[in-house]
Amino acid sequence: MTTVIVCAGSRGDVQPYAALGCGLRAAGDRVRIVTHERFRGLVEAHGCELHPVRGDPRALMNSLFTERLKRRLYNPITFMRSMVRGMRALLPDFLEDCEEGCQGADRILFSTLGFPGYHLAEALKVPAFGVFLQPQTRTAAYPAPVGAHPRFLSRWGLYNRLTYAATELSTWGMIRPIVNQWRQERLGLEPLPRLGPYPRLYRGEIPILYGFSRYLVPRPEDWLDSFQVTGFWFDDEPVPPASGSEWPERLRAFLEAGPPPVYIGFGSMPLPDVNRFSHLIGEAISRLQIRAIVQKGWADLDVAGCSDRLLVLDDFPHDQLFPHVAA
Repeated sequence: MTTVIVCAGSRGDVQPYAALGCGLRAAGDRVRIVTHERFRGLVEAHGCELHPVRGDPRALMNSLFTERLKRRLYNPITFMRSMVRGMRALLPDFLEDCEEGCQGADRILFSTLGFPGYHLAEALKVPAFGVFLQPQTRTAAYPAPVGAHPRFLSRWGLYNRLTYAATELSTWGMIRPIVNQWRQERLGLEPLPRLGPYPRLYRGEIPILYGFSRYLVPRPEDWLDSFQVTGFWFDDEPVPPASGSEWPERLRAFLEAGPPPVYIGFGSMPLPDVNRFSHLIGEAISRLQIRAIVQKGWADLDVAGCSDRLLVLDDFPHDQLFPHVAA
């Protein structure tokens, strides 16, 4: 059984699927993950195959954040629309790479940004499963996790359900022309209407597995039986760094040289003023006289000074590092 997982984004958008792939391998599947080349080390460390897709998610996020500041796109929904517009330029290559990566699949699992997997499963006539990390299907229990929602409105079930519908329709509307052209010309499928693929989801034809804990986000009572919350997709064993390297000697030496440090990092988040953030972090470490590890992240934080109390790291797995820090 060959299972293909289609996903894209930052490390946090890929690592849970690598862990899921590891579990599927243990159950006897051959697992191929269709994602960015930068995650080859992570994917292969879990014993899965990688089929790379073109495009650099880090460059895309940084360019979109710059546009967000320039155009003052502080509304998250407006920013999401801007992000989709930016992705449209990359869509033709992404669709082509996903098409190649899904050949020979017996079933296809697709993340939010791995949506081509849905269409490819239809074309290949194999089962499709949505595998999502945040609530994405309509419920009266709480609004869609995109944008800020007034408290008095989010008490109304109808309002909450409408936030999901609005997110679905606006996102599908922006990629619909490209995806429908691809469906017709490459996959031999009928174009999807303005409602997109969502009617099939809400008829229960596509099972959806949510990779978060029901203790963190309780499963809404109005979800279909085909929408299940499984718990987080974690690794049973520590994950090696994305590069596949061992612990850096300087990290080991720093941890052994004094009390546990504080960890500071922003992951894949771009920052509005990297120099200012870097200065503030360095000043806080100096004032508090603490030891700290700063992860550069996608913002490329560059913290100077306090050299005996500070270590700046590139990419390193949180699950290995966090047991050794104070906060």
